[in-house]
Amino acid sequence: MKRVFVAAMAVGVLAGFNSPAASAEAGCTDLPSSKLQVIRVFGDTSVKVVAGAQELEKMARQQGVGTDGLKDHPVLLSPSKIVWSVKITHRFVRKGNQFCAAPEAVDILVGFGPRTAIMAREAAEIGCLKRELIAHHRKHIEAGDTALAALLPNTEGTVGRALKDAKQTPFSTMEEARQNFVSAVSTVLDEVMRGIQADVASMEKRIDGEEELRRIASCGRAQTDRRTL
Repeated sequence: MKRVFVAAMAVGVLAGFNSPAASAEAGCTDLPSSKLQVIRVFGDTSVKVVAGAQELEKMARQQGVGTDGLKDHPVLLSPSKIVWSVKITHRFVRKGNQFCAAPEAVDILVGFGPRTAIMAREAAEIGCLKRELIAHHRKHIEAGDTALAALLPNTEGTVGRALKDAKQTPFSTMEEARQNFVSAVSTVLDEVMRGIQADVASMEKRIDGEEELRRIASCGRAQTDRRTL
């Protein structure tokens, strides 16, 4: 399924506010603000057809996926995976003999990694079943997209607070200040994205309801001997 690259952006400002401990000791105070952007990126998802149902079952077992439902649902969709990258435009403010991190901008790009839907060839040869499985695959993608879009606004606030805290600590060198800020970004994003990943997976799981699977299975039964799947 071809999907055009677009980006949805949330913008915030990280003010250089004081924490009591920092201001008392070294004073990373009166820092210039930093622009925070959380940018949603969309990519492509491919659909592939394998040689046969037995190979599909083998791949499912390798991924730790149960194979009991493959007769009614002869398509294997790789799990959604949240991916992110960060671009930091660094800037440092000297306070006496120390340095404070006060980046000009922090751009966080968030999206899904490539996903592959692998369909049994026997199913792909049945027009109705193939259409239903492709539509089902798209429902998974749309559910993940919807969940991620709903969760990202909170990400800006959580990340923003963590990065504000990271601006408060002075260091003896610019490199130490840089490393501390980069580490703070990585730590908070790892935690936030793990939570988002779990929520997205939960949302997608709802797609595989009994009614949906019965509808797909009935299409296959109407057109082929299910023993071939």
